[in-house]
Amino acid sequence: TGTPVSVSASARTLEAAATAGNGIDAAKVAAVRAAIADGSFKVDSGAIADKLLANAQEFLSRARN
Repeated sequence: TGTPVSVSASARTLEAAATAGNGIDAAKVAAVRAAIADGSFKVDSGAIADKLLANAQEFLSRARN
């Protein structure tokens, strides 16, 4: 006879994400790595700044509620 084990919902979520590949597109990752390696990867600083500001606004709105 064995010892009963219970797995938390968080552990089940992590396991499901690992099993599903975590939504990572391996081909896209490979393409970005290749672009970085050959120097053709371009960073869109405006898009990064916009996303940082949006994330900060979301964080602040959650903190206020």
